[in-house]
Amino acid sequence: MDRRAYWKRELRGALDEDRLVLYAQDMISLTTSGAKCKELLARIVRRSGEVIEPRQFISAADSVGLAQEIDLRVVEKVIAYLDREGGTSNNVSYFTNLSRSSVMDPFWHPRLHAALSSVSFDPSRLVFEVSETTAMSNVVMAKKITAFLKDAGRRCTLDNLGVGFSSMYYLKQFDVDYLKVDGSLVRDLPNDNASRLYMRALCDVTRGLNKEVIAEKVESPNVLSELRALGIEYAQGHYIARPGPLITLQGATMIVKESMA
Repeated sequence: MDRRAYWKRELRGALDEDRLVLYAQDMISLTTSGAKCKELLARIVRRSGEVIEPRQFISAADSVGLAQEIDLRVVEKVIAYLDREGGTSNNVSYFTNLSRSSVMDPFWHPRLHAALSSVSFDPSRLVFEVSETTAMSNVVMAKKITAFLKDAGRRCTLDNLGVGFSSMYYLKQFDVDYLKVDGSLVRDLPNDNASRLYMRALCDVTRGLNKEVIAEKVESPNVLSELRALGIEYAQGHYIARPGPLITLQGATMIVKESMA
């Protein structure tokens, strides 16, 4: 069986048998007034209980036409979680990624709207992430879905900023609340003056546009110190917290185990 057929069978089975689960990774505020945030990360659990991380299946999901269904399932699961248990942590915002396939398909947008239409919690607690490369590949469609989400009271993030080296001019084209800087620019901050200059310029532009910056892949105390000195609002990475199950499921045939993302 070739790789594509293998992942199509694996992913289809996981969706049909409800073996897609949510992990969450904490973001910390580097300011005293910052909100509590978590990024949601999808995992596939094999029947054996082995947890499969997104980097192993996300590109395959897109190639076999299942990325949109995974996106929708993640949204449905976090809505169910917040409806059931969100009252105990009503100051936490949850970030979730939208795949390129979902962003670029106008026929998928009504499915997302239907899933979001009857939530009982504050809609701003859901924050949707669109990658820079996705946004730049089709600015019109990216602006369309972010505008729809913002009109519905949700918040949005331009993710992986710096991978595509987009012009600062384009940042003002997207009505987003956060800019998340790619880890490739974050991890070398203590030793790379070019990364430091880019981050400083980005912070200046971001403040002028009334947006906040999130730095991902923070893996050392030195990097965290640099971010504080630059005035970055949020930080995320293994030095701060590793992903863990949002809900631990236990049953006769499946145990969702802790995973190192």
